Amino acid sequence: MISHEIAIISGLIGQFYLHKNNDDYEKAGDEVKNLFITDIQVDETTVSITCSRLGLLIGKRGENIGNLEKFLNKKVKIFEAKDNLLNYLIPYPPMEDSESDYEYNPFPEDDIPTAKSIVL
Repeated sequence: MISHEIAIISGLIGQFYLHKNNDDYEKAGDEVKNLFITDIQVDETTVSITCSRLGLLIGKRGENIGNLEKFLNKKVKIFEAKDNLLNYLIPYPPMEDSESDYEYNPFPEDDIPTAKSIVL
């Protein structure tokens, strides 16, 4: 469950992008989705955001992050999401007629997980 403080900051970040996109909910939603934010942490003076698309959050010449800091009235620290789960969730078709012999397979031949073999 998300803490009350993080829910408030998340809502404010959403409001920032809504205002930035002239109250266009679709554009604001797309912009927030494209950041691939994976975590938000809050303390008294700082908001720490972990995302996959740091450049989009920072903006040209740091303009976006500066405006977000003013809007939140807090310092914003940015961390890169090292491993995006989305890369594992999307099945990619095998490459055909490729010049490369490389084929991505996250599991060795004998270690392909099945629903029955996964222990939670």
